[in-house]
Formats: sequence, C-alpha cells, structure tokens
Amino acid sequence: MTGNIQTPRRFDLRTGARQMLIRAGTRLSERREHDASCALGALALGRWVAGRPQPPGGVRVHPTKDGVFGDAIALLRDAKAPCYLEFGVWEGLTLRWWASRLGTPGARFVGFDSFEGLPEQWRPDYPARTFDVHGAPPAIDDPRVSFEVGLFGDTLPRFEIPEHDRLLVNVDCTLYASAVTVLEYVETVARPGDLIYFDELPEYDHELRALFEHAARIDMELMPIAQSRGYYWLFQYC
Repeated sequence: MTGNIQTPRRFDLRTGARQMLIRAGTRLSERREHDASCALGALALGRWVAGRPQPPGGVRVHPTKDGVFGDAIALLRDAKAPCYLEFGVWEGLTLRWWASRLGTPGARFVGFDSFEGLPEQWRPDYPARTFDVHGAPPAIDDPRVSFEVGLFGDTLPRFEIPEHDRLLVNVDCTLYASAVTVLEYVETVARPGDLIYFDELPEYDHELRALFEHAARIDMELMPIAQSRGYYWLFQYC
C-alpha cells in the first residue's frame, strides 16, 4: 500500500504560546485587555528608549511626575521667554503648577482644550465626555496664561505661537487622534533644545503610537530626560 506518510511536526513554541494567549483572551474583560496592551506598550517603549541618545548620568527616575516637571524647570532656567503649551487642561491643576513655579516674566502659558470632555472613549472606564467641565476654562489669575478653547484640529490652524526662546509641550490629550494632531503641529515649531512631555505614554494604541510615528517623521532625535512610574516621560529634541 502506498501513500503519503505524515510525520509528526515538532512542537512550535510560538504557536503554542499564541494558542494559549487566545484561550486566555476568551476570559479577559475589556479592562484587563487594556492592561495587557499597556504592558506591551511598556516593552515597546523600553526598547525604543534604549536606542535613543542618552543624557549624562542616564534617564532620571522620580517617584512622582513633579520630579519630572522639576527637571524640565531646570532645563528652562536660562530661558528669557519660555513658552509652555498644554494640550488637555481639564481643571487646570498642571497649568497652575507650571505658572506658579516658572516665574519668568517673559514666560507664556497656553492651554488647549474643548473643556467638554473626551470626544470618544479612551480606556474602558473613560467613556466619551469624561473630563467635561461644560466648556469653561479654569480661572487662573496670571496674565501670562491664556486658553485656546475648542478641538485641537480647530484651534491649532489659527493659533499664533507667542515669541519665545524655548518651548515645552505637554501632551496630555490621551487619545491617538488628538496626539497626532498635536505632534503634527509641534513638528512645525520644535527646535533642538525644546522639550516635550507625555502624560500617558505607555498607552500602546494612543500616545505611544503617536510618538513613534512623530519620531519617524522628524529630522531631530528625541533624548529621554526623566520619567516617573514608567508613565510620565520628558524628552528633549536634539
């Protein structure tokens, strides 16, 4: 009797692992799936950061993001007219922090937000309209502070950046589409020595994806300066 004889295939470790993950996925909640995505984001971020220029002494690690902000303040110490752009203001806690600690008279602080909450769901527990403050910017008694109220795609095309000698951009807009809009604008104004901060960076499908695409488009490098909890990251263009 003749015919093809099928020999047993060797165990494929990747296939076995993939099948195991698929079985595990059938039991995952949406929130746990998001956590797994962030774990993958942390791995991808670590690999990417390792390939960037490193600061003297290495990347500083702080217990809270106030320490990261402090490192940014130190890098802006010699600036006469620093400009701080914050994308995602909500109730203004971070914007107040910066205005109170960067006392340079020539500094300018601009907050961008619709103040109507997220336009779409971010995490499973952050649906659309989260962070809604009914369209009202926070009251900040500092003449150096101003607001651009509306969606980033509507306000940035008509925005005229103040005269400045150093720029710091705070990307706290959480969503991929929002971060892409911001980073495409940043590409038109950023120069070596400027700083950019991300508030939820290991979110694999949101700020992290937008950062990777941004880094691939620009002619400069991004040097990691400091981070806290692996989540809050400060970079310098060089």
